[in-house]
Amino acid sequence: IMAKMRLLINRNECDEIAEKLFLEYSGIGRGGKRRELMKKKAFHLRDGLLDNIHATGMYAYYPEQEIELDERNLMIEGRQFCCSAFEQIDSSCVKGAYVYVVSVKGFDMNGETAINQLYGDLWGTAYVEAVRCVLRNRLQQKNLLSVSFGPGFYCMPMEEMAEIDTLLFFKDIGLTLSASNMIIPLKSCAGIVFAVDEKYVPPEAACKSCNGNH
Repeated sequence: IMAKMRLLINRNECDEIAEKLFLEYSGIGRGGKRRELMKKKAFHLRDGLLDNIHATGMYAYYPEQEIELDERNLMIEGRQFCCSAFEQIDSSCVKGAYVYVVSVKGFDMNGETAINQLYGDLWGTAYVEAVRCVLRNRLQQKNLLSVSFGPGFYCMPMEEMAEIDTLLFFKDIGLTLSASNMIIPLKSCAGIVFAVDEKYVPPEAACKSCNGNH
């Protein structure tokens, strides 16, 4: 059984990345007096949440002899992951695979105004992506990496989330999986990223937005 690694991360490692992502997602970083006021309110809201924002995650690495990539199918420990975007990867350049899950807590905005709920949702999305970026940066110190593939994007069906759970056991870090294969808390994501060599060519960008339902 492959050893799992707990992701130890301080929230302040994510702050700068999350701020840039929030401005991108919200569109309020483009200047102008009205947007500056909105930005001030949004950052004030985030500052009030900082003490309650906690990031967590874990991952496992499988070297090339423990995985099998055949066209759109990837086998890891007897678990099959189907993703049509895999067909665009030259399997000879794959040297291993990381399976990961990351999550952030602290964005419960129940009882808040509609605009604060919107800001809170965007901040949560920005922070979970920031955590994923921090993990990726750490892994890149060891290997060249492919793009991240996961349930709901790059053509991978949401049902594959349950297979990731069987490899990582989300409950070990306080996460659960709903009947619809959504991770709880909702500001979470999981996926697979390959360790590759210099011959790797990423799949077409248009594939990323495919949710895997066809």
